[in-house]
Amino acid sequence: MPAAVDDRDVVLRLVQCGRLSGSLLVDPGIPVDTVRLEAGKGSFLVIPLADGTFEIPNLKPGRVEVRVVTRRYALRSYGRSSPKTAALATIPGIRVEAGQTASLRAIDLRGLLTRFDALVTDTKGTALALTWFKATTPVVRPLVGHYTSHEGKVTFIAPARSLSVVASKRGFRDKTVEVKPGQNRITLELARGQK
Repeated sequence: MPAAVDDRDVVLRLVQCGRLSGSLLVDPGIPVDTVRLEAGKGSFLVIPLADGTFEIPNLKPGRVEVRVVTRRYALRSYGRSSPKTAALATIPGIRVEAGQTASLRAIDLRGLLTRFDALVTDTKGTALALTWFKATTPVVRPLVGHYTSHEGKVTFIAPARSLSVVASKRGFRDKTVEVKPGQNRITLELARGQK
């Protein structure tokens, strides 16, 4: 019901929100901030703390679904995941009550994420800084691209055991490599020449 500026005896009733708390389990070497959590449609993504614990505040009372997605995919849609974002884990039907904190059991992501470390060099073994590096996986194509560091290094955390990587730098030919399961460290050697 609309109210005018000078109306008196207007009562606003605010709905008290609930929250969720829990923790994530990841393999050694996988930074926990690689993932984001969301609860319910349109909620903003929550970053877990370094110890894997998280809290999702300001939830409307009722039942919600919690989704865990990787940061790389989440960033592509400006802070919210999209319906096409592949979830690493989905926990449906969690009851949220007004003014209460619902606790979730630990969400186990072990074995779902793989770390890939790459070094990009020229044919003489000199590291190539600021080389454009892009990866695709069987799950999502493409992952967000990265530039290598000044030491020619780049790290990807991907929800896959294998991926295809492309390194590209001006004055060098592009190099594509298929990274196989268990091959977590790779070196890409770029040769000078036209693309």
